[in-house]
Amino acid sequence: LQDTAQAAPLERIVTGSFNTSVPRVSPGGPHYADYRLTLSAGEEVVLRLDATGFDPIVQVFHAGQEGASALASDDDSGEGLNALLLFRAPRSGAYTVRVTSYTHGDGQYNLRVFR
Repeated sequence: LQDTAQAAPLERIVTGSFNTSVPRVSPGGPHYADYRLTLSAGEEVVLRLDATGFDPIVQVFHAGQEGASALASDDDSGEGLNALLLFRAPRSGAYTVRVTSYTHGDGQYNLRVFR
């Protein structure tokens, strides 16, 4: 799992925050952060996204296809408004895990990725 500036292996926690310096999905839209994850076909991972200050959403895309429809996403399956997603890779390769929010908001998040 890697961002352009940071990397974290599976079974780890990535901590980040949304503020005015973080990119937005669209002008005036919610913030986002992308992380790279490499999986084998059929491999499953659990993505747990906990946040304070905003309603988090976790999405999974084929790497390089972030503008397409998400392969999987979750908004509120975790505790409270947090996201919890079980993802099974349809094929071997790289995937983008996107951390974003349902509405505007600044705050901190923890993305946990584990098998």
